Amino acid sequence: MEKYQSICTCNNELNLSDYINVLSKSVKQELDDFCIDDTSKVLFIGSGAFPTSALTIAQEAGAKVVGLDIDNEAVELAKKVTKFSGLESKVKFSSESLYKLDFVKEATHIIIASLVRNKLEVLDSLRTNINMNAKIILRYGNGLKSAFNYPLEKDLSPDWIETKISQSKNIYDTIMLEKSRPLV
Repeated sequence: MEKYQSICTCNNELNLSDYINVLSKSVKQELDDFCIDDTSKVLFIGSGAFPTSALTIAQEAGAKVVGLDIDNEAVELAKKVTKFSGLESKVKFSSESLYKLDFVKEATHIIIASLVRNKLEVLDSLRTNINMNAKIILRYGNGLKSAFNYPLEKDLSPDWIETKISQSKNIYDTIMLEKSRPLV
């Protein structure tokens, strides 16, 4: 579906600014909840072919955003949509591995999309590469919400400081994770 939306946008068959404006109302709450602003550097893992959240973050908060996706076709479509939106100075895309992407160490916020299946593996990869103050925003869906999202049914508290965010109106749930500080 995202690839179809991306192609339609690039062919002037879908008004991207109207779409982003509608979504920005719901993402704006996330921006406030996670203190994302124009000084933020956001890594969005699983950004997809139609990177609505990444574009909304750049447009609404003015943050620098790097979208990461394992699907090369999705990355290329996302680049086209971003150019079409006029946000290419704020948003970049890559399919590099987390271990090779230097931006991981710079990121102040890391968002893991609800459609990323291997969330625990991604968290494991991030643990040693992120800066100590980075906030990880993990989107998931348990129960009925798992029809549209990959679930997260493991307690992560031994490894991370967790803050659950109430989002009953969204189709996904969100948890904020921060690195546990070593005991001295």
